[in-house]
Amino acid sequence: MANTDRIAAQLSQSADDDSYTVTPRTVPIRYRERIRYDHEAAHAILDEGLVAHIAFNREDYPVVLPAVYARRGETLYFHGSRAGRFAQLGAENAPVCVTVTLLDGLVFARAWLIHSAAYRSVMAHGRLRLITDDEERMRALATLLEHIATGRSSEARPPTRQEFASVAVVALDLEEVSTKVRREEQSKYEPADLQGGCWAGYVPLRQVALDPRSAPDLPQDVVVPPIVEKYSGPFLVPEEAMAAVPGPPTKPGA
Repeated sequence: MANTDRIAAQLSQSADDDSYTVTPRTVPIRYRERIRYDHEAAHAILDEGLVAHIAFNREDYPVVLPAVYARRGETLYFHGSRAGRFAQLGAENAPVCVTVTLLDGLVFARAWLIHSAAYRSVMAHGRLRLITDDEERMRALATLLEHIATGRSSEARPPTRQEFASVAVVALDLEEVSTKVRREEQSKYEPADLQGGCWAGYVPLRQVALDPRSAPDLPQDVVVPPIVEKYSGPFLVPEEAMAAVPGPPTKPGA
C-alpha cells in the first residue's frame, strides 16, 4: 500500500483541473500505461455503456449487482425497488465500487496464455446516497430513460403517485475514478511461435440492435418511433429533456 500511496501522490501533483484526484484505490498494480484519470475519457465510456456492476460487502461476503445506469454531470444514477438492495445501500451510505466495461474485440495469439481482449473500462469508488428530494428523483428517472433513448421520457407516461412511492433512486458522485483501455495490439510472443503455423490477429466486436418487436397488445395504429426503429443507443442525455421533466406526482387535489 505504501508504494501505491507514493505513486498516487506523484500522479496527483501532475493532474490538472480536468482530471479526477488520484488515490491509492485508483492506482493499478500492473499496466499503468493503460490508465487515465481525465473526465473526458471516463465520461465517453460511461455514456456509451448501459450496464454497470456495483460491488459491495454484505455480512462479510462480497456481492456484485448489475444495473442499468445513466450519467448526468458528475453523478451516476441507479434505480430499484424501495424494498430492494439499492435502497438499503443508499440509506446506509454504503461504500461501493462501480465498474463499466465495453468489450471492443478479441486478440487471438499464437499461445494459450497470450490471448486477450480489447476493452475500455471505468472504475469508480465512493458511497451510494439515497435520493430523497422528489424533484431530483424525477430528474434522475428521466435521465435513465433519456440515456436509453432520446425523447423517451416525453413519449412514455410519467409515474403515478403509487409507482413513484415504490421506487428508490440512488446516486454515486464521480470523485474517485479511473479509466483503463486495452487496445487491439498483439501481446508479447516467443519468436519461435512465428513459425508455428497458428493464426494470430484481432476480431472486432460491437453491440448491434436488431429489429424492434412491438408488444402483442399494441394497437395497430401505434407506430414504432424513429428512435426505436433505427436504434443506435445509448445516448447522451440532452439538457432540453431535463428542462421538460414534470414535477413529482402529488395527491389528488393537492
